[in-house]
Amino acid sequence: MDQVSPFFAALDSANLCWLLAGRYPFVSRTAGKAGWSPFRIEPFSGEDAVAHARKLCQASGLQFYQEVWERWCDISGTSSWLIHALITAAAIESAPIDSIENLGRLYVRELTSGMIGKWLAARLDQAVPDRGGRVMVGEYLAELARSGVSSASVSSLAPQVWDGLIAEEWAEETLAGPRILLDAIQRDWLSLVTAAAGASERAQSRMLQAFMFRAEQRRERPETTRFSSVIRQRLLDLPQSGFPESFAWTGQEIRIPKIVAVSPEITATAELFWCYGFYEDSAGVPESEVILLITVCDKPLADAQLQKWQRQLETEARLVPSASAAASSQAPHPRQELWVVVPPETTLTPAAFRTAILVAGILPDLGANGPRRSCVK
Repeated sequence: MDQVSPFFAALDSANLCWLLAGRYPFVSRTAGKAGWSPFRIEPFSGEDAVAHARKLCQASGLQFYQEVWERWCDISGTSSWLIHALITAAAIESAPIDSIENLGRLYVRELTSGMIGKWLAARLDQAVPDRGGRVMVGEYLAELARSGVSSASVSSLAPQVWDGLIAEEWAEETLAGPRILLDAIQRDWLSLVTAAAGASERAQSRMLQAFMFRAEQRRERPETTRFSSVIRQRLLDLPQSGFPESFAWTGQEIRIPKIVAVSPEITATAELFWCYGFYEDSAGVPESEVILLITVCDKPLADAQLQKWQRQLETEARLVPSASAAASSQAPHPRQELWVVVPPETTLTPAAFRTAILVAGILPDLGANGPRRSCVK
């Protein structure tokens, strides 16, 4: 369907009210050409998702177990479509969802041979119609899903392949070029469908093991299940509300920049908040630009991950020319700072202390509770 479609021509009627829904790449491209206003629909909150699961269970004749669905939302998010798919599958199988383990088994079955797996397979088929090319792309995506890096370069994928992946939301377009964008469900599915021949059952067992391990970790450390969600909105609101006037840990004053823009990013190990702003002098006059990367982590960090974030931060800074450098002898790029936010009682390695400002707690001044402790690089 394109702009010359009679369907789109009919939408030009001044007396017609309508809402066009679809995959964001298609909707945004179509809206841009037509001058329409696109917007993203916000995901359900945890409470909304659990209430949705309750209604679906009642409509399907299944017993509803609130704790199971609360734990599911903590582990896997609040996608209404995913909840609907799981409850529909349980109703067809007459399978009770009375424990997180039973829900995990159902999830693995659905990824392997059920509606969820077929939906993801259809999306990849649509993105890469050529069978041979699809095998190569599947291996490329699976390698990224497992390790975060791939032995193949981005340039190894043809432009038409990238167009398909972007259209089906396996990737996104950026000014620096296309990049793969995988959520947790896509990662899980890729790990199952790319298992070696004869190893499918072992792959399913590994998936269930990983699912249950995540579930037990969340139950043993309930304070981390809400870790990033507690402060997420406050971080996104920094351009409007700013940091608290007094911002210090263990007696150390930390110079706080004025933030003008925040861009969130979700990765396999943390939620990242790219904050762009500048430092001001005592009179409130901007002195120098800064890029502050705040990473919110639910578990201890590996030194390699910290180093990777530091390199990403340096790369991002190189993309932003410093306006102040033209009139002074300052460095040609904005200053970079990496802040790592971790749960209480997290063990921090010496390398971590050398790499970033760390907050062992949940940034209490931004709306959560926890001990204040930090180290400045």
